[in-house]
Amino acid sequence: MDDLRLEKGMQAQKELLEKNLNSGKKLIGWKLGFGSPTGLKNLNLENPLVGFILDDALVSNNAKVDTTSWIKPAIETEIAVYFKEDITNTIDILEKISHIGPAIELADLDHAPVDPERILAGDIFQKNVILGSKKTFIHPQDLTAQVNNEEVIDLENLTGNFDKCVKHFASVVIEVYGKISKDDFLILGSIVPPIFLTPGQNVQYQLLGFETLSVSI
Repeated sequence: MDDLRLEKGMQAQKELLEKNLNSGKKLIGWKLGFGSPTGLKNLNLENPLVGFILDDALVSNNAKVDTTSWIKPAIETEIAVYFKEDITNTIDILEKISHIGPAIELADLDHAPVDPERILAGDIFQKNVILGSKKTFIHPQDLTAQVNNEEVIDLENLTGNFDKCVKHFASVVIEVYGKISKDDFLILGSIVPPIFLTPGQNVQYQLLGFETLSVSI
């Protein structure tokens, strides 16, 4: 990384992860954020930001999540990919993806997203994640989805080019954290703009060919 904002942000994020691991939590996955054309432009970035996901963030499908203490809850409908072996370099990273499936992320925008260093230090607003069923890897360009009543044809339109994003993710995680572990997953960013709900509202998301995911706050 040749961007001081990202270097300092990732160092602070690494310290946050170590603190969580020392308290008994477990690392289960990773996330990309702010990879949309607007997100990249607003933060003056070339690639999405990378964050981590812990075991206590995982909630079940059809969950009702209590967000009364949150500042600005957001729901993102995402794609998750899973890895079949420990990875310590980026060589043939795409061939090391075993499965794909839908995911929903819940985030809390508790401050204005204007400073990449601060965003990274806070793990990109991450709160919760729902994982759906997974199947042998199919490239996202061959999939479509439906979010509530909206059909989504181009799943890379907001997340960015899938191949490029995965390679960037791997390079960052390996540089900062050393490796990607077998059975880790990666969520790639929302395929539609983040959805800001009021209490009682619900989001339903179906990746074509997979179970429907649902969450309410």
